[in-house]
Amino acid sequence: MVDERSSPSTGWEEVYDAMDADTDAEDPARPCPDCDAESERVFDRVFRCPDHGFWALGRDGDVRSGNRTGTEA
Repeated sequence: MVDERSSPSTGWEEVYDAMDADTDAEDPARPCPDCDAESERVFDRVFRCPDHGFWALGRDGDVRSGNRTGTEA
């Protein structure tokens, strides 16, 4: 294991923060169908977007229509 105190990559997190750089290498696993933001899994196929509320996937994996609710939990 590399000693963080002597590694040339020490401090990269502070540099990225100062540059306001995005360190995400992948797209969200379950993006909101409205805004593509990461959605928190609430139940098996039910998710919650912080901006658009709850949404669900049907058994076929498609977003179910007519199931949108507000952001209140």
